[in-house]
Amino acid sequence: MDLYRNLLFEEKSYRARSQAAYIHLYLSQAVAYLNHTYTDSAIFSEKQAYDSSCQSRMYHCPELVSVPDSFFTYCRRLLTAETPKEIRETIDTLLIVTRKFILGKKPCQNVHCREPENQAVKDGKPDYRGLADWYQELSLTFRRIRFFCKENMPEEAYEDACNLQSELIAIGEEFQIEEFNLLDSFSPGSLGYLSLRSQKIEQAIRKILADHQVCLAEYQSLDELEKGLAAR
Repeated sequence: MDLYRNLLFEEKSYRARSQAAYIHLYLSQAVAYLNHTYTDSAIFSEKQAYDSSCQSRMYHCPELVSVPDSFFTYCRRLLTAETPKEIRETIDTLLIVTRKFILGKKPCQNVHCREPENQAVKDGKPDYRGLADWYQELSLTFRRIRFFCKENMPEEAYEDACNLQSELIAIGEEFQIEEFNLLDSFSPGSLGYLSLRSQKIEQAIRKILADHQVCLAEYQSLDELEKGLAAR
């Protein structure tokens, strides 16, 4: 990603090609690893990937079983891409197809290479108490967004919406719930859509908690809050 960041701003073709070459190499190695093999050179063609000859074993990556969609097509396109723009567009696509390929792989079932256990999921079931804790911490952000929308403050509404969207993406993965789309409703000239969408998302999260009998620590007044804290 550091190489890609440099490539985004590169204006000289020879420098862009150099950056792209390293990215291509690392993507080739990632694909090789997922095929339980190794390459010390970038892969451009089916011949390099599938050849099991001694020469291939020495210079390329033999016997790949599967590769990302259109991987070789875009790898070969790097040979003919001349301008920084063409190079960037080709690398963009290579990154996308390789990322999909990686995400499509099932987690390793070997106990020695299994990913760390998701602390938000116990025995295959989401920890909705943890989701409630998240919501109680972020409930102010929902209210802030609606306040900024009501007061026609698009910059402030956008910043809070971006922060909340990141959180929504995270909890979607962590607690195995729907990935809520908040930011597509943002329009600086029509903040009412964002306000309404934030309200519907909040209601959906509260419904998930209610459906699983998770109580929220809610108080109608400061006096009620003080009594609740004193009772703990």
